[in-house]
Amino acid sequence: MHFSDHYADWIWVPLVQKEVKDYVDQFNDHQVRFQPEKVGPSGCSMNYAFENPAEFNGTNNYVPIDPLIIEDLMEGHDGAETCKFFPDWVGEVAGQVYEVGKPTISMNKAWAVFAMMVASFEAAVNETLEGRPPI
Repeated sequence: MHFSDHYADWIWVPLVQKEVKDYVDQFNDHQVRFQPEKVGPSGCSMNYAFENPAEFNGTNNYVPIDPLIIEDLMEGHDGAETCKFFPDWVGEVAGQVYEVGKPTISMNKAWAVFAMMVASFEAAVNETLEGRPPI
């Protein structure tokens, strides 16, 4: 049985999530030029305008929520479990294989890391699953 798709997910999913987060953070923090004809805020970042609405004749429309209500909601929520791309044991095996050489994983090097380590990952998975019923 081949599990290389799980290994690709182990490499790519966190990498893409980080890249998207970095892009959104940078985009929301960059300052746009001043545009006097614009109705909304300009000459500042979106984050600044959101945090300082009064400077732009806006109002703070935050809805105050009791933190205990959030705690209660989160207690019954599966959270990260609902967003998993592979089983926990795959992450453990991939982490063990990765520890051997610890190559840098970046957008430019992800496929090279995958190609370099996928055979070791497959061997480790087969060894881990040896003697177990098929998945």
